[in-house]
Amino acid sequence: MSNRIIIKSIRIKNFRSIRNELIEAKNMNIFVGLNDAGKSNVLKALNLFFNGQTDYGVMFDFKKDFSYYFPITSHGTKEIVIEIKFLIPDSYKEKGIFTWKKVWRINDYTDELITNEKGERPSERSRVPGTLKRIRYRYVPAVKSKEYYKSLLADLYFTVSAVLDSPLEDSVNNFSKVLQEYTAQISKQVSERIHISSRLSIPENLSELFKTLEFETEDAELTGLVSLEKRGDGIQARHIPIILKYIADEDQKTRNQGSMKVATIWGFEEPENGVELSKAFEMANDFEEFSQDIQMFITTHSPAFYMKNNDKDVQVIYVTQGEKTEGSKLKYDYSAANVGQFMGLMPIVAPYIAEQEEKIARSKKILEENMFIDVTTIMVEGKTDKQYLELAIKLYSEKLYNKLQDETLRVFSKEGEGGCKKLIELAYAWIYSGNTSKAIVLFDKDKAGISAKNELVESTIYRNKRSTAAIQVKFLEPSDTIIDLYKKRIDIYYEIEHLLSTKCWLKLKEKDFVEPREYEELSGAVMKVLTREKTINAVLDDYIKNSDIRDTIVTFNPHKDKKDRIYNYVESCKKDEQIEYLSGFKKTIELLEKIIG
Repeated sequence: MSNRIIIKSIRIKNFRSIRNELIEAKNMNIFVGLNDAGKSNVLKALNLFFNGQTDYGVMFDFKKDFSYYFPITSHGTKEIVIEIKFLIPDSYKEKGIFTWKKVWRINDYTDELITNEKGERPSERSRVPGTLKRIRYRYVPAVKSKEYYKSLLADLYFTVSAVLDSPLEDSVNNFSKVLQEYTAQISKQVSERIHISSRLSIPENLSELFKTLEFETEDAELTGLVSLEKRGDGIQARHIPIILKYIADEDQKTRNQGSMKVATIWGFEEPENGVELSKAFEMANDFEEFSQDIQMFITTHSPAFYMKNNDKDVQVIYVTQGEKTEGSKLKYDYSAANVGQFMGLMPIVAPYIAEQEEKIARSKKILEENMFIDVTTIMVEGKTDKQYLELAIKLYSEKLYNKLQDETLRVFSKEGEGGCKKLIELAYAWIYSGNTSKAIVLFDKDKAGISAKNELVESTIYRNKRSTAAIQVKFLEPSDTIIDLYKKRIDIYYEIEHLLSTKCWLKLKEKDFVEPREYEELSGAVMKVLTREKTINAVLDDYIKNSDIRDTIVTFNPHKDKKDRIYNYVESCKKDEQIEYLSGFKKTIELLEKIIG
């Protein structure tokens, strides 16, 4: 049995849209349903039970909160009843099930009763009533306003300041002393002129000060600190459960020796609000982890939460409107797929499923065409990439060249169907093929290549690949010339032809086999060193003293329609010229040797 008090069941009668519903509770209880189904009324009923409020900051009003589904012709008593069964763990002297029942009627009538499993009231010396009344129910509204954040920080203060031997108290006292020293002259003047003792000090209650505090945030994408208030709603929303978990943990430290433990329960409305879907899945995992210490009741519209599998600790409850006077009804026997369908998830994900199925179909077609044999394979974007790589292997790697000759290694591209997208499909096909030989997917490090590499490695197919799929995804390694440019913070894109030497590029430029880089590409390359005072050309002149390099690979691309002619020129040169021209391929060949072995 857990060492904490937990709710085993909740019976709610005549509260708002709920006529009479029983909730069998687990650690993490997720309520999902369409708008106005009444799912939030479970959390608000708990807020009424523990805090005397319904919505955040709104006090209970019987006329407004009594169920509007109560039959007009009924002769029954008009009352709201909430009955909660708690499981007291074995670590307590009085263990087992205790029931706490509260009743509200018109004209501010309230009543409550705590009984044990036998229906008897606890003895006067029993600690159970006091323990139950110390339960902290933290209600988090769907709209996380600035006022809510302020109250959360005030709660943080009250919790931290209540900790035994809190260092906060010492810090406040020290600051008060420093403040009094700096303002001693004021105190002296007051004493002399008004004849009373007066000195500045920090107020004992710092909750108002805490409300004005800010979290300063910093990450890899930012330069300097940014107030949390100025960050997006999603970043702010991710802070809330972490702060609440800290408060719950600190509450356990506020007890004197032998005093009763403080149990915390969360009622969290739509935690996913403002959070992108991928981060919502991370958030849902955080909640599941926290639920091992804090019982929670959550409302949601997000598949990140309602796709959680039902198990002994987590349950998803679908809330729907019943017939006529039934009010909100709770359904426990719906699968995640059913809930997703009712919530309108399928029309959203169907296009992505169709896209994945199309990718799989194309990959299977490649397999059916028998393009893959189970030997070590280097996959490249196009025909000329294949030709350059085979020539570089011949020049710089006897080991890899021998493998090419005895057909235990091959460089592969789809004839007539090159490009990054085709390379992704080839990678998928390899994953599905069942091949166990090594495969290396090589992309140019240009805009298209970077995008395609990211798409491939982040895809579900790649991330969930079988363990025997020995496939690696790499960029062509930069040449020494490009590395020197990077050191100067000139971040140029490069295609395979940019690995050719500067001497070769001068020849290509003479033959009109190249074309100028676009302005946007050049401005992106010099972004880290560009200033308002200088043009791109001026910056390039300052940072690249070698005009041959500047006027070839830095400012030009291979002409997209003349790539065959470029390779044919290189291939026609003498061997010693080829060795010089292709020297920029050495690092890529070394990488391949390391991977292939």
